[in-house]
Amino acid sequence: MKKSILFLLTISMLIIFNSCGKDYDYRDKWVGEYEYEHWHGPYLHGTGTLSVNKYGQDSILITIGNGVLLNSQVHKNGDIELCKLDWDYRIGGSFKNRNYLELPYYLYYYPEDNYIYKCKKIKE
Repeated sequence: MKKSILFLLTISMLIIFNSCGKDYDYRDKWVGEYEYEHWHGPYLHGTGTLSVNKYGQDSILITIGNGVLLNSQVHKNGDIELCKLDWDYRIGGSFKNRNYLELPYYLYYYPEDNYIYKCKKIKE
């Protein structure tokens, strides 16, 4: 009995010490390169690649193939803050899982329009 308790105590301590020593950044799981499909309503507008990189303390930088840069805060659950891409565009989105990202956006003057980047990770 004493050996079992000592064994469980040792295993518990190892797990605690190993988990405390690591400085994990939750954004790491989303960093990488993605293929995207750019949709406007039911119509496919084009395809390409975009990259996601860590930026600052809690932000990410998304670079879309044609040079559009999106610097936005990302929450631990993967939700991306709504931000202003330029004067006319508002973009938000979320990481649905480690390999899939959606970036819906709309034009400020036409919020009923439905645009979205549907992205699948191709490289870490």
